[in-house]
Amino acid sequence: MKARSGMVAAVVAGGLALTACGVSTTYTTSGLQDDTKHITAKYKTKTHQVTDYQRQCQTKWKTVTKSSGIGKNKRTSTERQSYQDRKNIRIGSHPEQYKVKVRSEKFCVELDRVKNDDDKYENDVWFTVSRSVYLDAVKRNEGDKVKKLEYSTRGC
Repeated sequence: MKARSGMVAAVVAGGLALTACGVSTTYTTSGLQDDTKHITAKYKTKTHQVTDYQRQCQTKWKTVTKSSGIGKNKRTSTERQSYQDRKNIRIGSHPEQYKVKVRSEKFCVELDRVKNDDDKYENDVWFTVSRSVYLDAVKRNEGDKVKKLEYSTRGC
């Protein structure tokens, strides 16, 4: 019996975790088609400074000491070797523009004769729906019966 209650708790906790992580829940309703609305996404242009660098190469010299032999026969010689020293040098900055989303895109459908919790009918009720449901609703005429309208939130 304890194992079963533990499994039920795990399933309930898993369900709560899914809704908390942003998995959207859809609801269904029915009514008469009234109107549709498409709200486009809104973007704001922002500016920030970008630093400009230029790679500069310069030939430099280093002294290398070489030894050979053992004891009294040990010989030491030095020679200069060249190498390329590369570094980025800041040469200025320039403004750069980018876009930030201020408002997400929404698709809404308005229905008449929607049954509420008190078994009464409401008119002019807006629902936020998916793009595919919106495209189906646009094809319908005003006053057509909608049996199952899947929506994510009530209101638009």
